[in-house]
Amino acid sequence: MSVNTDPFPAGVWVELTTRLGQKFAGNVICFDQIQQLILLNSSTDEDSKISDIHLVNLKHVSDVKYGAEQSLPKKSEFFSQKLNSAKLESRRRRNVEDKRNEAYAHSEEIDPVGRDLYSLIKKQLPDGLRWVNKDIEVQGVKISPPYEEKNAVVTNGSQQALNHIRNIIRFYQSKQRT
Repeated sequence: MSVNTDPFPAGVWVELTTRLGQKFAGNVICFDQIQQLILLNSSTDEDSKISDIHLVNLKHVSDVKYGAEQSLPKKSEFFSQKLNSAKLESRRRRNVEDKRNEAYAHSEEIDPVGRDLYSLIKKQLPDGLRWVNKDIEVQGVKISPPYEEKNAVVTNGSQQALNHIRNIIRFYQSKQRT
């Protein structure tokens, strides 16, 4: 059997007074014992969609008063909801793919001009940007070395995407000249 040594368990009503005289009251959402921070929900009405959330540094609190333990309002139930594992998995895959693309871009095989162009395109069009050998592919447009405007061709995208990519390449080349 374990004993709860948490001085501020979730759901407890507390009233805090800071050294400057500010008063905060509400249900404890969570408490960080190491940082001495407490998160309070001070909603006035359980049915209301509006709630005040206060993060209070207990190092600056001069007085603490405890109230009765109350049930947390319905609004705080988002803390206990289940995670969407499919969405998390797709985000993980996308992040892994992005890191692989970045690692490949910094390999010795890739021309520094290609790396810089890739970085510029990533700022504007991060989705679907990837390396295929030494070629950059984005939105159905393939850019081959030496990474110039004439080397951008449509593979399975649209003419509008090609025009947009060529504008980015033009901007990059003009920036390099200055």
